Amino acid sequence: MAEPSIRSVFIAPALLLCLLVGGACDRVEFEPRTLVNRMRVLAVRAEPPALGFGGKSQLSMKVVTFEGDEPLCHAWAFCLMGALQQTDNLSCLDDDLLVPLGVAPEATVTFAQVMETFGNVGKVMEKLGLNPPEDQLAQDKPDEKQCPEDGEKPLDFNEFPIYFKVAAASEFGGTCPTDPLAMLAPACTDRKHCVGGFKVMRIALKQVTKDCKTSILPDSFALHANPKLVGITMEGVDWPQGLVPTLAPVKEDDTVTAGPPDSDKRGVELIPKLSEDSIEVLYKSKEPGLADPTERIVFSWLSTAGRFSYGRSSDKAPDTRFRAAPLADNPDGEVRIWVVVRDGRGGVDWLERKVKVGTPLVGDDGPLCALDGTLEGCQK
Repeated sequence: MAEPSIRSVFIAPALLLCLLVGGACDRVEFEPRTLVNRMRVLAVRAEPPALGFGGKSQLSMKVVTFEGDEPLCHAWAFCLMGALQQTDNLSCLDDDLLVPLGVAPEATVTFAQVMETFGNVGKVMEKLGLNPPEDQLAQDKPDEKQCPEDGEKPLDFNEFPIYFKVAAASEFGGTCPTDPLAMLAPACTDRKHCVGGFKVMRIALKQVTKDCKTSILPDSFALHANPKLVGITMEGVDWPQGLVPTLAPVKEDDTVTAGPPDSDKRGVELIPKLSEDSIEVLYKSKEPGLADPTERIVFSWLSTAGRFSYGRSSDKAPDTRFRAAPLADNPDGEVRIWVVVRDGRGGVDWLERKVKVGTPLVGDDGPLCALDGTLEGCQK
């Protein structure tokens, strides 16, 4: 049996975490997944990614549109007991657990809002007939001599969905709704002009038990930061924002692409660059001599045309190769490229670059050095 590649070893578990915890989820499917050819939310960021005791988090999204100057409408809300599944409309257990967060491009969610709404959980459970009967509570009451084991663990309830929707104003007759819940309630009917989804928000608290006493305390490891993308290299050369290189188109050839992606060296190599403090410790190892476990990073690559050798890469194998599409498939010749980084527990960041497709400038050091030979990585 063939040995698994470093990409499958590190990307598969990290991708599973991203799917479970979510940078953001929307139900619109694209083929290939890396292609952005209609309205799409690439990521939703919470700053910070988790709610600390007494804190707040600022919400924003990276949305790509093809609507020109047409204004966009936004809506945000959270539900303490909402469906954590792919959906583009509200799915909340009860309206008493639903909190609107506004219709601006950005929104804020606070710890105080969550705790106030949490006070409604008992009432909602009783209203829906989900509370156990009184005698069952008595039967389930542990003996006074029994105590829970000492230790700490996350709260049983420590995450909830934040729902979002973005749509062209023309979807509402040119005037954006002022009620976020009214905008969020129906599913999008025209997915070229409307996208909805959710982001999972975590509460950075833990349950600590010692000597039969249980306390709710801040969880310092859950209070993490978003990863930070500080750049991209193309063929080993730093690619600054605003510099638009010209790439030769690459025609797809089944005789070349039939082998492993690493065997096809056509196109240009792209590698994302993270800040040194982007990969954080998840928790302290309890085993002497073992390193503390850290986040597993996943990079998602997207573009308006062309293909990538790998649509996803990781911090252990971050590279991919971009192959520009022939002009027949991309008549205007300009391509937008994005890389989105996720840390598997809600942290996210993104960068964008542009290329032109055509006849590249002559240069031994690659397309970037042909434009600016002073860039880091160019031969001096």
